[in-house]
Amino acid sequence: MEREQITSAVNNDAINDAIVELRQEVSQGRASQPHATQSQPTPLYGSALVLIQFDVCEEIRLDQLRQILGARTADASFKHLAPGYVRYQRPPVEEVLEPLILESGERLQGDIKYFDYGVVSVVFELPFSGDWDKLIQLSSRWVWDTDFTSFAQKIVKGKIDRARPALVKLYDSWLHEDYFVFHVRDIAGNPTAAELLAAQGGRIAQIVRGENAPLSDGEQQEIMQSKISYYPNDLAVISWNGAFLYDSTAGAETVIQLLEYANSQLLEFRHYDELLTRELASVYDFMDHGSGIWARWRTARRAMAERMTPRSSWWATGPSASCSRWPWPGLATTSWCSSSTGSSGRFRAPGTSTMR
Repeated sequence: MEREQITSAVNNDAINDAIVELRQEVSQGRASQPHATQSQPTPLYGSALVLIQFDVCEEIRLDQLRQILGARTADASFKHLAPGYVRYQRPPVEEVLEPLILESGERLQGDIKYFDYGVVSVVFELPFSGDWDKLIQLSSRWVWDTDFTSFAQKIVKGKIDRARPALVKLYDSWLHEDYFVFHVRDIAGNPTAAELLAAQGGRIAQIVRGENAPLSDGEQQEIMQSKISYYPNDLAVISWNGAFLYDSTAGAETVIQLLEYANSQLLEFRHYDELLTRELASVYDFMDHGSGIWARWRTARRAMAERMTPRSSWWATGPSASCSRWPWPGLATTSWCSSSTGSSGRFRAPGTSTMR
């Protein structure tokens, strides 16, 4: 009987020791669990977009083009109810494109828009999910290593051949612009814009510039000068080459449409810049080789003819701002103003917010 009691006591001690060890292991596992969770990357969900635009002709007859392509009209969409004057006066014609598959295997959705002032815009979009490092790598690869312009140009050339009857004065060479938009729809924890900037401002600056390496404090500050927030939980960081958006799908759609429209206007400014450069060279040559009353009469006559051409009528105004203005055919007057302090320009329609 005594032997049984001793054996039972030994067994109980062994069991108790095992229980203590098990509890210690569980306790250690639980203690390390929060640390493991903190080291996990923050998941992001959204999309990456690239906008490529070409100035292909003097004018596109949208009604005729719509009949040729069987395409739909693309109306402006807004996150909230907007005034009636905030709209396209002549909405572009839009088509859905076949998916574009890159060498990396990425499958991009695309669409193409035709604006009445001769600009054709191609947009490619790739859904995204991953962490911040993955988005930085994607932005760098898209900005520096992927020739989206060549892909878009092939598409536009094929479309233009079919749409030629609706085009007025097709150009031999095309000016083009590209722009990148990185839209983050959801972030784990749903941070506010202020929290997001405090925690990830440096990475956001890298994404906007398409850089793998961290940027200097000065460069980050320059990029963040353009940050905009309307609600606590939305953010737009807009730069000359790209933009970062933290917003809902509906909110981002509005911003993307405005960026697409603004870049199409930039193409028009470049067109006028080249046109004026050529015309000034021609005028100087004309004045060098002509003299007398007949030369002056021909110069005045030519100037009048140029003024009667809507696309070459513009002027500059303002003591502290440089504004280029011109009347578009059948459209509201528009202007582009840049501050004399060197800040970036902004596009507006005087007295309205009409998108042309």
